[in-house]
Amino acid sequence: MAVRLRRHRRGTVTRGRRLADLKLTPRLVAKLLTQSYLSGADLNRTTIRGNPQTISSDPEFIQLNPDFAKQLNLPIGDMLVPLGQTDLATRLWQWILADSEAKAFLTGSPDPWGMKVNPVYASQSWPQDNFPKSDLYCIALRADDQKDHDWCTLDMHPYANNMHDTARYAARGDTLVRNATSRDAVGAVIGWKKGAPQAPGKRAVLAVTDVATADRYGLPMAQLRNKAGAFVAPSTASLVAGVTTMTQSKTVPNVLEPNPASTNAAAYPLTTVVYAGTVPAAITAEAGADYADLLRYAAADGQTPGVHPGTLPYGYAPMPEALRALTVRAATQIQENAGKVPTPAAVATTTPVGGGSATGVPAPAKSTAAAAPDTGDKPSLAVPAATPTGHGSPVPVAQTNPTPGHPVGNLRYALIVALAVGLAAALAGPIFLLRAGRARRGGR
Repeated sequence: MAVRLRRHRRGTVTRGRRLADLKLTPRLVAKLLTQSYLSGADLNRTTIRGNPQTISSDPEFIQLNPDFAKQLNLPIGDMLVPLGQTDLATRLWQWILADSEAKAFLTGSPDPWGMKVNPVYASQSWPQDNFPKSDLYCIALRADDQKDHDWCTLDMHPYANNMHDTARYAARGDTLVRNATSRDAVGAVIGWKKGAPQAPGKRAVLAVTDVATADRYGLPMAQLRNKAGAFVAPSTASLVAGVTTMTQSKTVPNVLEPNPASTNAAAYPLTTVVYAGTVPAAITAEAGADYADLLRYAAADGQTPGVHPGTLPYGYAPMPEALRALTVRAATQIQENAGKVPTPAAVATTTPVGGGSATGVPAPAKSTAAAAPDTGDKPSLAVPAATPTGHGSPVPVAQTNPTPGHPVGNLRYALIVALAVGLAAALAGPIFLLRAGRARRGGR
C-alpha cells in the first residue's frame, strides 16, 4: 500500500511520505467491497447509519494500523476495482469466505464494534466472479449550470477497465470519480465526466490489482492476513510458500487449486498459478513445435527475473521445479499430438428384420479405436469422456463436448498446460494497493 499523506513519526511531521506497512483482514476487505462504509452507501439504509464514514474511522482498521490514527482523515470508503468477470475475483472472495469473521459479516452479523454489512449484499450468493456494486442510488449534485443533476453510484464509485488500469490510476491518485460537468456539442449539461485526480499531499487510493503491475508502478502492497493469522505481503518466498499449500484439482488433471484453509503462516493467501489451454488436434504440427519451444524456454531460461525481453517480469515468482517439469512434459505432449486428429469410434448399422435394405440407423457398437499408448510417467492431461446416463445405449458417434458458458472456457478442451510465466503476478492474484501522498517537486 502506498499512502501519500502527512506521516507523524517520532514527534515530527514528514510530508509526502508513503505508508507502506498496511495490514488488512478479510473482513476489512469485505467491508470495502460491499459499500458498507457510509461514504459508499445509500444513506437512506437505516441499518447501516451507525457505520464508520470511511476505513480511517473504523476501529478494526485503526487497531491494526495505529499510524493511520495520526493522519488526516483518509477518504477511503471502497476500492478501485476492475470491471467484468474474472476467476481472480472468485479467488479473492474465496479468501474472504474462508475467514469465519468475514463470512459472518457478509451474511449479516455485525463486527465487534457494531458495523454491519450493507443489506443489499447480505442476501447475495458468494463467491462471485466479479466485484458487484449492487447498492445503486443517486443523489442531487449541483453542476456548473447551477442546477442539480443526478449523481449516481457509478459516478461516485466507477470501475476501472482492468487490473492494469487500477494500478495506473492509483499511482496517479485518481479514483476515476466523475464529478466534472459534462456538456454536449451545443453546451447543454448532459451529466458527469471524470474529474481531476486527488490533490498532491492528500492522496489516498485503494486498488485491487496484480503484483507485477504494482511493481511496475512502484506501489507498495498490503499485508493480508492468512488462515494462520499472519499478515503477509507478496514476495517470491511468500508466493512459493502459497504454491505449496495448493491442492490438486478434482476435475482438471494436473491443475493446482488454491487452498484458503491452509495454515501455512509463510504463505501469501492470494497466490495463484496461471494456466493456459490448447487443443493439439486443432493446430498444425508446425504450430505445435512453436508452442513446445515456447514452453520449454519458459520453463528454463524464462524463469530468470529481469526487465529484458525473454526474462520473467518482476512481480512474478519463478516456478518450483515440479511445475517446470510438468510444463516440459506438456510441451512434449503438445508437439507429439499437434495436427493429429483422433480416430472416431466405428459406427455400425442395423440389419433390417425380414430382409430388405438397411435402415441406415446407427446401432450400438463397440469402439474400434486403438488403445492409448503407454506414456510412462507422463501426466495424463486429457479430460475423460462423460459416462452416458439414462435408459438404453448411447448412439456411438464421435464424442463431442461443447464448451459451456463462463467461467470454464478453454479448460474443458483436451490439454491443460502449465504456462511457465511464473506465479501469482499479472492476472495471478488480486493485490490491494494504497497510494496517497504528495508528488515530489518536478518528479511526478
